[in-house]
Amino acid sequence: MWREWTAALPLVAPSAPSGPFGKNTVDAIVAGLFYAAAGAIHEIVERMASEFGVWPHLVLTGGDAELVASGYEFVDSVVPNLTLLGINLAFRRHVEGQGGRR
Repeated sequence: MWREWTAALPLVAPSAPSGPFGKNTVDAIVAGLFYAAAGAIHEIVERMASEFGVWPHLVLTGGDAELVASGYEFVDSVVPNLTLLGINLAFRRHVEGQGGRR
């Protein structure tokens, strides 16, 4: 049902906005998505830091991690393919545990 109301809105590619306010619909959507993602990440990590008493080493992963991390001091590292690295490590450990047999 919600798609009926947004049918006229353009699809946008993730990108860094030119500022917090859009001068047109595309710019407004790009800014909203970018700042919403960065704001959500910051809020979650800040709450975690309050619980643990220390700010964690924040690692962003995923295809758009570099984009979200750009310009934000609270991001410590970016590893776009962290999931694949973890799967590879798990597989290698499994093979080693099998004595090299697959």
